[in-house]
Amino acid sequence: MKTVIEMAREAGFATSWTEAAGEALERFAELVRADEREVISEKNKTVIEQINKQMQELREAVLAENEACALIADEAEPYNAADLIRKRVKA
Repeated sequence: MKTVIEMAREAGFATSWTEAAGEALERFAELVRADEREVISEKNKTVIEQINKQMQELREAVLAENEACALIADEAEPYNAADLIRKRVKA
């Protein structure tokens, strides 16, 4: 990501900045970016909530699958667990 100073120069603003002016401009740019992130987040709130819910459901499904596979492995004879897990997937 470009710094605000680089973008200002690219846009044709002054070619040299005092350190204080540059720092103030950087702080201002960060405030603008934070505000823009907030606007985007608010506009997409429903979609973000749906995605977060789906991600949580997926995490829970993966944990359940891991536990189911672990239970198979617990009951399997050595070297037989993989075959039992493969059969479970096909069922």
